[in-house]
Amino acid sequence: MNASLPLYQILLGVCVLVGSACWWGVFVCALFFRSRSERFDATLAVWPPVTLLKPVYGLEKKLLTNLRSACLQDYPQYQVVYSVQRRNDPALPLLLQLQNEFGAEKVAVVHSRANVGLNGKINNLAGALPHARHDLLVISDSDVLLRPDFLRRIVAPLADPEVGAVSTFFRGRDAAAWYEQMEQL
Repeated sequence: MNASLPLYQILLGVCVLVGSACWWGVFVCALFFRSRSERFDATLAVWPPVTLLKPVYGLEKKLLTNLRSACLQDYPQYQVVYSVQRRNDPALPLLLQLQNEFGAEKVAVVHSRANVGLNGKINNLAGALPHARHDLLVISDSDVLLRPDFLRRIVAPLADPEVGAVSTFFRGRDAAAWYEQMEQL
């Protein structure tokens, strides 16, 4: 009996082992950072002004609710910049409605055809960047519903001089179709 495995089985086995090791590494890091984030108090003496960049492309489920949540932050001074790349983007009327509702001082709507690479979202953000009024930038996708304390929670860790960037986990909700449920896995 020949006990050797075919090369493709060996390669697939190595891929599974490497992927599993990466997953465990991410899990351990997530536990470490989660415990570390508890030490940040969400009540700074002075909250720095923030620009929240929201790249938008087309209409998606609950878009207006998600975009409006960016304008309802419990934060002293912030600006929201919604950006699209196409003049005929179907989301543009919703963005203008939000700008009307919350004022041009708080909400900027940008149309830019910036092209800095192959990634559409990065191009969209590159077009929005010149319209940011504050040095501290927060990026959030258009399909994300933000809690009112989102900006406070993401800015608070930056009070530590050893922290240069902050990222958050997201939690999927309201998956109706099977492919949306699979995506949430």
